[in-house]
Amino acid sequence: MRYGLVLAVLIGYVSGVVGTFLGVSCSSLVYRRGEKVQGVLMGFTGGLMLAIVCFDLLPEAFVRGGLYVGLIGILLGILFTFVLEIIFSKYTTETRYKSPKRYLKTGLLLAAGVALHNIPEGMAVGSLLFISFYAGIRLAGIITLHSIPEGMAVAIALKQGGISFIALLVYSFCMGIPMALGSLVGFFVSEISSTFLPLCLGFSGGVMLYITCGEILPESKELWGGKLSTVGALLGIMAGILFTCY
Repeated sequence: MRYGLVLAVLIGYVSGVVGTFLGVSCSSLVYRRGEKVQGVLMGFTGGLMLAIVCFDLLPEAFVRGGLYVGLIGILLGILFTFVLEIIFSKYTTETRYKSPKRYLKTGLLLAAGVALHNIPEGMAVGSLLFISFYAGIRLAGIITLHSIPEGMAVAIALKQGGISFIALLVYSFCMGIPMALGSLVGFFVSEISSTFLPLCLGFSGGVMLYITCGEILPESKELWGGKLSTVGALLGIMAGILFTCY
């Protein structure tokens, strides 16, 4: 039991770190290629995250807890992010177009949303590992793939806000902590409350919806106002559908 618990925490941490690290590393390769590439990439990651939330995260919340529990979680997530944005705005607001502090606010909000999103995902991994090692490993692998565009989106926004690459690498290793914590809880409890988990899934879905629709997609259009950023978002949605249906 103790060995399995340690293994669940380790798998959760690694799955949270590897995808984010790859996303941060990839973002550094495309960051200097101009605003067109950055806008298309941010649009792509926004579309991908939107598809994952709408076709994977929220349907899971509705199946596990019903429509109203999922909607309550979404509403709580939206309200939480709204308040968080007001708090961040006090320290990051600038009126200049494309100002670094605006991108910093977007990156901080997205990083907070990803961290919250990782906790229920870690809980799902931990509970699955308790039941079936193969099923838990498979879900951890899918989460790793999902973390790549998330890490890329956060890194691009924070880089625009003046955050160094070294700090972004530290961030990528920190992203494994919420996953590890969730895996610990999921494995230890093994059978999570029929209301608690879907509420958490809905909450993280609401956070990600607010950030994607209110920050990422608008920022992609500001980085590059042409049609390519829209095409990137549409391609991201298609890629997200492929990920969730796999």
